[in-house]
Amino acid sequence: MTKISTAELSSRESLRRECLINRPFGQESYLESIAKTAALKEIELGGTKCGYVLVKDECIVEFFLFPSCEAKVREVMVAVVETTGAKTALCQSFDVPLRAACEGFSWDSKPVGFLFREFDKSLLGSNLIAKLANQSQIPEVLSIHDGFFDDEDEICFYLQQNARLFIYRHGETPVACGIVKQVVECRNDYDVGMVVAPNERGKGYGAQVVNHLKHFCIAQGWNPIAGCSVDNPASKRSLERAGFVSKHQLIKFTRS
Repeated sequence: MTKISTAELSSRESLRRECLINRPFGQESYLESIAKTAALKEIELGGTKCGYVLVKDECIVEFFLFPSCEAKVREVMVAVVETTGAKTALCQSFDVPLRAACEGFSWDSKPVGFLFREFDKSLLGSNLIAKLANQSQIPEVLSIHDGFFDDEDEICFYLQQNARLFIYRHGETPVACGIVKQVVECRNDYDVGMVVAPNERGKGYGAQVVNHLKHFCIAQGWNPIAGCSVDNPASKRSLERAGFVSKHQLIKFTRS
């Protein structure tokens, strides 16, 4: 018999660590931002703990079974859906257990994001000057970001030690921002992202920024990763020009 129950907050980090650290590729930053506020449900089979699920607004955003229980994935997922009322799931294509469970139900699927987990070490020529931002330059960042950051608090987060915020200038003109942050503490994957000022787009700055961020991560001994929406072809082109390769997707599954 499968039992789904609300887990104690104190068990959240230890439960997720085993899942995240054993994945073949790093966690997507967008998905992690949802996972942080999702409800954690512990899964038991025959009275023995066997995994967990994270659900946010009737959407499954993370699903993990201990290897010894993976043969029961369909039975468990039936219980998860019935108990939580989940109607959708967001799944990284390399997340085999969750993907298999959704495909086993014949849920409708569509790609919603490109995940970049591989890259070459090519170096692009650049006519931009990169400088780490500081508190006094927040107004400058706000003049560039065009909705890229949620608010000023998010900008301040990137000024902390566990993240980086760069301002890029062409001559004296600030034209772009670039960010780097560790996605989860248990892995050495660092998400890179960028925004180019609206009136400076179409000049190749995006690829230059991403290429700089990639090499910055490599120099720190970090593994750079990235992602973008399928509705943002300009970001995809910039990432590819900067040497990133997308072989994986973020897939949205929906109950038929």
